[in-house]
Order: sequence, then C-alpha cells, then structure tokens
Amino acid sequence: MNLVNDTACAILGRTGGYGGETDGAGPRRDRRVEAREGRDDSRVPRAEIRFLRADGTEVFLGFSTSPMKDAEGRSIGRVVIFQDLTPIRQMEERVRIADRLAGVGELAAGLAHEIRNPLASIAGSSQLLRESAASSGESATLLDIIGRESQRLNGLITDFLAYTGPSQRNTNRLDVAALLRDVAEAVRAGEAGGKA
Repeated sequence: MNLVNDTACAILGRTGGYGGETDGAGPRRDRRVEAREGRDDSRVPRAEIRFLRADGTEVFLGFSTSPMKDAEGRSIGRVVIFQDLTPIRQMEERVRIADRLAGVGELAAGLAHEIRNPLASIAGSSQLLRESAASSGESATLLDIIGRESQRLNGLITDFLAYTGPSQRNTNRLDVAALLRDVAEAVRAGEAGGKA
C-alpha cells in the first residue's frame, strides 16, 4: 500500500491525497538504487530517475528513501521523499545547447579567418595581374571573374559570421526630420505622377 500527500499526487499526475491510497504510483526504483539500499535498512542517498505519468508526460524526480519502523524497531516500510527536477533538467539542457552553439560560433569564426586569408591573396594577385600590361582580352575577362567571385565569397563569409555570431544592435544616428521630408517628397512625386 502506498500513501501519498497532495503534492506527491500532483507531481506524479495521479489522483489521491494525504493519507490516501494510490494504485502503486510511487517512483519506480531501478536495480542500482535497490543495491545501494543494502541490507541494513539505512537511508538511501539521493537518487534521480525518469518517471512516466499516466498521461505520457515524462518528469525527472530526485528522491531519497528512509526506513520506517514501529515502536519495537521493526521495519514496517519506507518513506520516500521526492521532488520534481524537470525544470532544472530543462534549464541544464538549454545551457548545454547554448554552449554547443557558442562552440559552433567560435569554430565558424576560425574557419572564416582561415578562408579569408587565401581569398585575400587570390583577390590581390588577380588585381595586380589585371593592372599589369600583360593582361588583355581573355585574360582580363578571367581576372575580372576571379575578382568578382572572390568578393562574392567574402560576402558569403560575412553573412555567415553575422548569422552565427551574437546579434548586434544598429545604433546609428538617424535624422528623423530628413527622413520625413524624403517620405513626403516621395508621396508628392507619386501623386503628381498619378495625375499626369
């Protein structure tokens, strides 16, 4: 027979109440916990388990057990004290994900640096060849392609770093009066064009 209080019923997702009997809804212990109990009915150190509620929700429980004895010192059961550790586990998982993303960001920054170095050499060399007297006709066209593609790759790296890095606020000053004048002028020009 398992007797639980209202808080335990809420954590386990079961009906019942203080002093009420449940249908065996207590935390199920695995063999490792039972082995730690030993044969002397001593207090079990705090353990953690996953518990599946009747509705299919999985929760993480931290619990410890102690022997319950009668007036003569005979063991008549065990007291299980537990708490829901699910929010703590979820927070730890979010921290782990954030740490992994930070690692990916550092890797991306290092990779971008390693790509940009040879890319700068390629772009600089093509620029020097383009400016030399020897480059003409088809060679000049090919050097222009190298220059354009180098700039495109550099732009992709910049976009990638902006995506993987921390977001930065745009703190540029803005002349609101000038912006409003430009908008009003554009509206007037649009109305004038519509009447013509």
